[in-house]
Amino acid sequence: MAEIKSSIQIAMERAAALGAGGGHDEQAREEGKRQGRALGRRAAGGELDPQALAGRLAALPEDQRPSARQAAAAALVEDMGDDWQARLAALAALAAGTAAERTVVELARVLAMEERLADDLHQELAQELTAALAAQGIGGSAVRANPASHPQLKERYEQAVAACEPRRLAALEAVRQALQAD
Repeated sequence: MAEIKSSIQIAMERAAALGAGGGHDEQAREEGKRQGRALGRRAAGGELDPQALAGRLAALPEDQRPSARQAAAAALVEDMGDDWQARLAALAALAAGTAAERTVVELARVLAMEERLADDLHQELAQELTAALAAQGIGGSAVRANPASHPQLKERYEQAVAACEPRRLAALEAVRQALQAD
């Protein structure tokens, strides 16, 4: 006759099977990813400073830390737009003392170069506008050329950014890979 098991025995066997199958490790990784993504987004928005991000990641259970760190890094690299300083500072905190630190420094160089190019373009456009106004007889200390009103601003800005884009994307990918490997 077949052995009849109680519901408690069945539950205990299932729990043991899950524990033996690595279910806890997978749950820890998933929870780490969830926590890391949330912390990374908060740091990207400036809601969490880099030291607080590092502290919160370090406070997670040890089995969640690697996946949380990787997820936080992915969230920070995700949209490195105009407000890149906060994201970069958080990435630097994550990479401090690791092999990824060098890639974050390179990313900082690329982003700073893009910013300098944009500043140089604005100055160049302002000079062109000032010269055009002077050619029309408009001048003096009260004249302030507005580069945003230059008819070629968008086109020339897109050209400048397009020249930098491959290097930027390569630097972002290097940071992503380096932080995934650590």
